[in-house]
This record gives sequence, C-alpha cells and structure tokens, in this order.
Amino acid sequence: RLSMWWDALAPHNGGTVSFYTDNQGFAEVCFNQVPEFSTTGANSFLCQMTTAGAILMDFGPMSALDGLTGVSPGNNLDPTGTPINISIANNVITPGAAAYELFTTTSPNDLTGFQMTWILDSSGNPILQL
Repeated sequence: RLSMWWDALAPHNGGTVSFYTDNQGFAEVCFNQVPEFSTTGANSFLCQMTTAGAILMDFGPMSALDGLTGVSPGNNLDPTGTPINISIANNVITPGAAAYELFTTTSPNDLTGFQMTWILDSSGNPILQL
C-alpha cells in the first residue's frame, strides 16, 4: 500500500493527474498543481514504481501543510505503523511494519523539492527508505 500524499486534494478544481505505464514493469502517477479541497494552493508530486521493488517519490512545490505520506505492507500487518522523519534519508523499516510521516499544522510538510526511494523486499514489504 502506498500513500504519495494523503490529504483532501481536488483535481476537479484544477491541476492535472496523469498515469503512464510501459506495460513492462514501470508505472508513474503524477499530480501537477492540484489544489486542496478548499480550492487553495497547488501541490505537485510524482511516484514511479517498478516491478523490481523500488518506489521513487519526487515532491515539487507543495502548498499543503498537513497530510500523510508513506508505505505499508498491507494485509493489516502492523496497522499502527512506525512514524519516521522522511526528510532524513536512510530510514530502516521494521519488517512487516508500515512507515509514514504525518504532517500537521504544528509539524508542517517539509517535502518540497525532496526525492526519496522506498525499497521493498520480495514480498512487497517496505524495508528501507533512502
């Protein structure tokens, strides 16, 4: 399971969301200048996924202060997860655990211009964030 940016974004109010796949093991989802539900701001980020077990997230300009980003092994394994500071790279993730960062108005989003890679094991469980 993957959360590029869990928040009330509103692509129907502006910006674009696009999807691309080469049908050979690569896919990309891109949000470009998408406002929050209140129709304010603009948020740009993309996610590239490969069947080799790598997920790249690249954050462009982000006006949203609050939201959540992270990965989970799914299947209700560790539903509480492990909070990490994503903007500090090289986070080792407990096997079978979700890893995420929750941004709030008191701990606002600091990912503008940040790029990260999640490494998954052969079962699809997140094991490392670079």
